[in-house]
Amino acid sequence: MNDNTLAIDPQYIHLKLVTTQVEMMHVAAVRGICNVEEVGVPAQHEFDDNDNFATYALGYYNDEPISAVRSASSAT
Repeated sequence: MNDNTLAIDPQYIHLKLVTTQVEMMHVAAVRGICNVEEVGVPAQHEFDDNDNFATYALGYYNDEPISAVRSASSAT
């Protein structure tokens, strides 16, 4: 392990399906920070019409939301 590596204890990591409006706000914040600000994805591509119909999960570390996953099916 080099000096820039942060050791993360897996016992403090958990995933949760999003079920509340507050959790949806956490999803939007994580996606905005990680994808729009850090990666540079345009907001109009990151947030779309599928957001209203998708299922989300949040990843937490020490009860702090650190990741978001969206599962959305597309109509064919």
